Amino acid sequence: MMEAEPTEKLDIFVRYNRSSWDDTMGVGDRLANLVTPYDTTLPFGPIGQLVPNAAFGYTTPNPGVEDPYVTNTNTDGYGQLRGNHVLATNVSYDLGFATLKYIGGFQQYNYQTGGDYDGTSRTAPISIPGMLVPYFPTTTTDFNEKKRYFSNEVNLTSNSDGPLRWILGAYQYHEEYKQRIQLANPNQVQLANPLTLQGDAGRAEP
Repeated sequence: MMEAEPTEKLDIFVRYNRSSWDDTMGVGDRLANLVTPYDTTLPFGPIGQLVPNAAFGYTTPNPGVEDPYVTNTNTDGYGQLRGNHVLATNVSYDLGFATLKYIGGFQQYNYQTGGDYDGTSRTAPISIPGMLVPYFPTTTTDFNEKKRYFSNEVNLTSNSDGPLRWILGAYQYHEEYKQRIQLANPNQVQLANPLTLQGDAGRAEP
């Protein structure tokens, strides 16, 4: 942080900070836990689930039923913040009849988190009715957010003590935002060569 007054009429304030952190629990992932018994009878979820039920035929009880702070997973959660830069600037100049002021701000960061998505520690393939190949239950999730934004403001404020006081100004704001959310099944090799609706081999997205 820097604060200066080069002249009686000019004031300058600048503040910059940066931060980063790692959370091995994965922000938002380990905070939610299944606290009811596994549904081991349905091969798919009851409401149009697109992927098989990882707990189908599972014989291991859910530890979250007895203790909501105990989870049964085989994929560690993670969370990290990188490149978090924050800059704020305030400059004012006394023109006598009015004060000219500039206010600027900038921030950017990259936030990523993910972890286990299937809610079990199963790794061996299982047989799902209707599927021609074994199903590997390990499913993971990844959330990647990148944001960059800044603003500029200039205003001119009258210094008069009379009945009429005025202020003129302009403001500009710009934002860039990217957010990727994906689910993955790293052991299901068939997903590397998916089929299109026409039955042709498609291309897996990286």
